[in-house]
Amino acid sequence: MSFRILLVIIFTVSNQANSSILSERMKKPDTYYLQKSIIDLISPQTLKRELNNFLKDTYPSRSYQSSGHSKIDQFFLKFARENEVSFDRQSYVPDVSWAKKNLDKEFNDKVARNFSSNSPTYKKWRSFVNNVSQEYEKIKVKKFTNYIWKKSGNSSKKTLIVSANIDSIGQLKNKSISHNGEFFGANDNASSVVALLELIKVLNKIQLPFDVIVVFFDLQEFGNLGAHAFVSQYLKSSGDQNYYHINGLMISKLFNSSSLREFELHGQASVLNQPNYLSKVNNLVPEVKIKRVLSSYAGSDAGPFTDYAIASVTLMGLSESDQEKVIHQISDTVESINFYHYHLGAKLLFSLVIKFLYPV
Repeated sequence: MSFRILLVIIFTVSNQANSSILSERMKKPDTYYLQKSIIDLISPQTLKRELNNFLKDTYPSRSYQSSGHSKIDQFFLKFARENEVSFDRQSYVPDVSWAKKNLDKEFNDKVARNFSSNSPTYKKWRSFVNNVSQEYEKIKVKKFTNYIWKKSGNSSKKTLIVSANIDSIGQLKNKSISHNGEFFGANDNASSVVALLELIKVLNKIQLPFDVIVVFFDLQEFGNLGAHAFVSQYLKSSGDQNYYHINGLMISKLFNSSSLREFELHGQASVLNQPNYLSKVNNLVPEVKIKRVLSSYAGSDAGPFTDYAIASVTLMGLSESDQEKVIHQISDTVESINFYHYHLGAKLLFSLVIKFLYPV
C-alpha cells in the first residue's frame, strides 16, 4: 500500500470519527458552547456554494409562469434524497379574493389617501394594482404547492414554525410583472431559502424539545397566498396547538449596504414568551445589531399568522434603500451579495431558532 493511499485512509477515518463525535455532542444543544458550535458551522463559503446550486437548479426565475418555477419540485426531491429528509407537499388553490381585498385596502390606505390621482406616485401604484389584479385572474384557476418539513419533539404542546418564500418575480418600469426574464431573486428570497435548508440539516440531527415545522411558501409575491393557505388550511387541520412563527425575508446584505451589521426584526418578539430572548440570541452572534421594529412587515408572510393571532416575527437584512437597488430587478444576483454579512444574517436566523428551542 502506498504512503499516499494510507494518508487518504487515515484522513477519511479521522474525519468520520470527528463527525460522529461532533453530531453526538450536538444532539442536545442545551449549553451556550454547543449552540455556538452549531451556529459557527455556517460559513460564507457554504452559503455561496449552496445559493449558486439553488439558483442553478431553478434557473432563471421562480415566478409561477417561469421555467424555473417548474423546477422547484425537482429541487426538493433532490435535496430530500441527498439529506435523507422528506417534505410534505401542501397543494392548494389560492384564495385570490382575500389577497385582492388586502391589496385594494393597502392601496387606498397608503396611496389614494395621500396622493392625487394625477400624481406620478398614484399612477405608478395604480398600474401595479391593475397588473397584479390581472395576474390573479390567471392564478385563481391553478394549483400551487407549499413544501413542508416536520420533526416531532419531546412535547407536542407547542410548535415552532420557521418559513421563507420560495417564489420570485421581476418587474418592469411600468410595474408590470415579468415571468420569463433573468430575475434570479438571489436576495429576495433565495438567501432565506438557502439558510433554512441549512437549518433543516441541523435540526434533522438534534433532539427537539417540541415540534418544529420548516415551510417554504409559494406566491408570497402575490399577496402572501401560500402563507394564507398554510395557516388557514394546513394548520387548521392539525388540531389545537400553540404556534410560534419566525420568518426569513431578504436576510442577506449588499456590498454597498449602509448598515452591514444591522438586521431588522419585525413584529412583537416579546410574545415569543421567553425572558431576555433577544439578548440571548444576540449573545450567540455578537457581531450583529438587532434593530427592533414593533409592527409586522407588511409585505411578508407574517401577515396571515398575525391575522390568526399566531406570534410572528420576520428577520430582514436588506433595508428599504437596499431593496430599491435590487429587488425585482435583474441586478438581484449572487454577485450583488456580500457573503460575509449574509452569513451573519444566517447565523442570526439560526440563533433565533436555537435559542427558542433551548433558552439557556
